[in-house]
Amino acid sequence: MGKCQNDIEDTSWDTMGRGGTLWDTLAGENSLTNATFMEIQKLCKYCGRSFIAHKMTTIYCSRSCNNKDYKRAIRQKQVAEYYEAHPENKKETPKDVLQGKAFLTPREAAKLLGIGKSSVYRELASGLIKAVQMKGKTLIRRADIERLFDNPPAYQSHSEKKQEKREYYTCRQIMEKFKCSKNVNSN
Repeated sequence: MGKCQNDIEDTSWDTMGRGGTLWDTLAGENSLTNATFMEIQKLCKYCGRSFIAHKMTTIYCSRSCNNKDYKRAIRQKQVAEYYEAHPENKKETPKDVLQGKAFLTPREAAKLLGIGKSSVYRELASGLIKAVQMKGKTLIRRADIERLFDNPPAYQSHSEKKQEKREYYTCRQIMEKFKCSKNVNSN
């Protein structure tokens, strides 16, 4: 029968010139307790948080992240299989849709500019963006949106738009200032 590594009396030399087996070198003087309680700093594959792993193969910080990543992978696989079987249903990305359009709706203009739809309507009302309404549909010329950036007004930071300071009075200050009492009829 073969001998176990621990039964071998002759110690082999590792590449660093130290005696003992590779396990002895890693575990530190043949103690298994040091090797079983490793602490490895890792990043979770799903959420990206830092955590301490006790095994080299651990890639998730919790069972919850493991389950969520598994479900995400299954979902991506199902979506990919569906689009392989039905290529006509594959949605185009917003940039692909907006690429060749000369006229945009406020929603499409908002996607193009990276702002909210209500912000586009606010700029339409102020006259910054020009639009045409046809049978209830608002259309914005793409060239007009691009022209906005040709000669833009100077940028104003929020700190320059400070509101005027208002004065507030307490009831006692009002009574002293106007020489009245609390029991004044408001008829």
